Amino acid sequence: MTPAQLADEIRVRAQGRGRFITAVAGAPGAGKSTLAADVVAELGAGARLVPMDGFHLDNAVLDARGHRSRKGAPHTFDATGFVALMARLRAGGEVAIP
Repeated sequence: MTPAQLADEIRVRAQGRGRFITAVAGAPGAGKSTLAADVVAELGAGARLVPMDGFHLDNAVLDARGHRSRKGAPHTFDATGFVALMARLRAGGEVAIP
């Protein structure tokens, strides 16, 4: 499926639903960020990209846990914070994103 086809599918599923959130998941280096950027470009002015990069745990926290060498692995993110952000986005209104 191309980014244009995926954007079309999102439009169909989002019809009449207000703010619509779509997530992209995959292994590191798989092209998630590139795909997401391409889909947002296809969707146009109303679409926004919300990366998880702002949710990396602080290096000091990763050092204390011995996980800094694995930064980017699922356990090195503030997943709870990201889920809270998704809830705020779903609720609507203005949301600040790290």
